[in-house]
Amino acid sequence: MSTFSPPDPCPPAARAALEALFMPKNGAPKESAASRPEAPPAQRGRLIVNKRDDVRDVARTSKTDRLLLNLLVAEGRLDVTRAATRLREAGMELPRTQEASLALLEHNDESLVRDAIAILTQLLRDKPVDRRTLLESRLRRLAEYAEDAATREAAETLRKSLPLLLTARTR
Repeated sequence: MSTFSPPDPCPPAARAALEALFMPKNGAPKESAASRPEAPPAQRGRLIVNKRDDVRDVARTSKTDRLLLNLLVAEGRLDVTRAATRLREAGMELPRTQEASLALLEHNDESLVRDAIAILTQLLRDKPVDRRTLLESRLRRLAEYAEDAATREAAETLRKSLPLLLTARTR
């Protein structure tokens, strides 16, 4: 009984041309990946990670750095509230930076939101807005939907004064 073997789709002349194409110049057969020694870890390529991947690398940072980083990368009201609460429970003051204050605009406690608006008002007199579109959208949302009238008023006041703060600094 004979077994059926399909014909080779590549003619011998084409096969020889392909083999010659992939042969090294010195005529020795090309090494396979399995026969090469593995590069030591220090010589391997390094992955580039984004800001959120840094959160996973918290083992090397101190507790306060980790808590601050959690506040800065938090998204949404619940995450921001948790991160700020943990930071305050650790005995730390909330940072007086644009980035932290911008995150605190999402906090559930409107007294902290008003404090963040006051800090942003002071900071924006000296330094340009880092994330203007995000700041304007959060202030607009607070001006419309905040439960406390004082919070609505503070957000609306800062939102309306943003163009004035920007033009006064450029003069």
